[in-house]
This record gives sequence, C-alpha cells and structure tokens, in this order.
Amino acid sequence: MEMKQMDTNQVCDILNEIMEYELAGVVRYTHSSMMVSGPYRIPIVEFLQAQANESLVHAQEAGELLSGLEGHPSQKIAEIEETHQHSIKDILQESLDHELHALSLYKKLLGNVADRSIYLEEYAPKNRLTEIIEVNINNLAAVPSIIFGLLGLAVILNFFGLPRSTPLVGGIVLSLMTLPTIIIACRASLKAVPPSIREGALAMGASKMQTILHHVLPLAMPGTLTGTIIGLAQALGETAPLLMIGMFAFVVDIPAGPLESATALPVQVYLWAESSERGYVELTAAGIMMILIFMALMNSFAIILRKKFERRW
Repeated sequence: MEMKQMDTNQVCDILNEIMEYELAGVVRYTHSSMMVSGPYRIPIVEFLQAQANESLVHAQEAGELLSGLEGHPSQKIAEIEETHQHSIKDILQESLDHELHALSLYKKLLGNVADRSIYLEEYAPKNRLTEIIEVNINNLAAVPSIIFGLLGLAVILNFFGLPRSTPLVGGIVLSLMTLPTIIIACRASLKAVPPSIREGALAMGASKMQTILHHVLPLAMPGTLTGTIIGLAQALGETAPLLMIGMFAFVVDIPAGPLESATALPVQVYLWAESSERGYVELTAAGIMMILIFMALMNSFAIILRKKFERRW
C-alpha cells in the first residue's frame, strides 16, 4: 500500500490539543477525587486518581510524539467546565463525557496519520486485535506451502479472476508464503537489541523515532537481512504452490509482462523428471544443480551479511 503524505503541521496541532486536554484531565480527575464522599468513597477515589495518572502519561506520550515531529509542545491546558455538582453520579457522568471527547480527539488524530506515517502507527497499543494478528503470523509460518497454493487458486484466480500461470499470481502466492518467516525473523532481531541501547539513546535526548531509526534498526539489520534472504531461498525451491495455480505452461519466449504465461525452474524440474525421453535426464540434473547452487549462494550471502554487520554486547 502506498504511503500518503502527512500534513505535519495539522498533526502537531492535534497532538497539542490532545496534550492540553489530557493535562486538563489530570486536574479534573484530581479535583473530582477530592470531592467524593459517602460509603463507597475509597474505591471511587482510587479509580479517579488512577485516571489522573493515566491522563498525565497520555499527555507525556503526546508530547514525545510532538517533539519527534519537531513541533512545539503547548504550555496550556484545555478549559475545564465547573458544574459544582459533586454527587457520585454527576462526577462519574462528567468523567464519561471527558473520556468520550478524548476519544474523538484520538480518532481525529488517527484519521490524519492512517497510511501516512509509519512513525505514528508504530505506537499501536497492545490489544486483542494485535494479539490475534501475532498468533496468526506465528501459525502461518508452520502452514504447508501447498495451502498457500490452494489460497491462490481459490482467491486470486477464482475470486479476483487473474490469469493462470502468470508471474504476478506466482509472486503474490510466494510472497504470502515467505512473509511470516521474514516477519518473525525481523521481530526476533528487534527484540535481541539490548534495552540499554534504547535507554541510553533516550537519556541522551533522542526522541523515540530517532532511537528506532538511528540505534535499534541498524543493530537489528543483520537478523532482518538474514531472515529476508532465507525467506527468498525458501521461495526459490517451492513447487507445490506454483503447481496449484497452474504455473506449468510451455513457454517458448521470455514473458513480456507480469500477466503473460510463464513458468519457474522448480516446476520445470518436476515436469522434466516425469518425461520419459532420455534428453530430459540431463536437463533435470542441470536444473537441480542450478537450484542448489543458487540456494547455497543465497545462504552464504546471508551468513556473510550477518558476520559483517553483527555486533556483540
């Protein structure tokens, strides 16, 4: 998906508005906690005080994002309406109204950064949706390759109607198959970066984005490159998913585009091995040797890159 251009000034204004409103929430919840009375005072006070602390954390996070975008954090707080109604029902109703307005501000922010800034979207909260995505990625890495071929046959060919035996369909299927492997390798390399690297960068005044780009990603690059090359080597030797999407056409010339009929070397080896003519024995052996040589070269390249960029702590 193509990333759109983000209006930095507009995003900074929204972040300032969020920060001012969250700071006003600190005052509102602290004031409300002091006005609670009655037999259920203690749990309600603890709840309101926790909300005040949470609002302060949210304001600080908005300020961090603002500074990372080279904006200027505001020193104001949003206007607080005093109703002089201090019953438990009124306090909880005011708290609910405050949270609903805060949600509208965050929705406004997401509307301005969706598909525009990886930087802001990296701060997605840990919730049920992200947990489901994480579990599915881990499960997809163990799915047999022929299942991805069935997926390409059912969805890409039958549902979307793309032509059979084309490089575009084969590339989509193999990309879906190797993506979980690459994602898992990338996540593992990011987790392997010591927390002290991040903490040291933040202590020296770097923003979260600067810490990620200048410190975390360069140190995680060897593992990421290794996972990518291993994923490509895995896709190179796959035959089953390509057979499922019909990528075994007889091709006499180089395809001129991604929607013209094509084939792949592993599929050709499979077809040559079934041929009874004697001449195909040499072709089969030559094709197998080419695949093995290419896979050995790619894995060696991955080892060289890892050794070149690897750092020990």
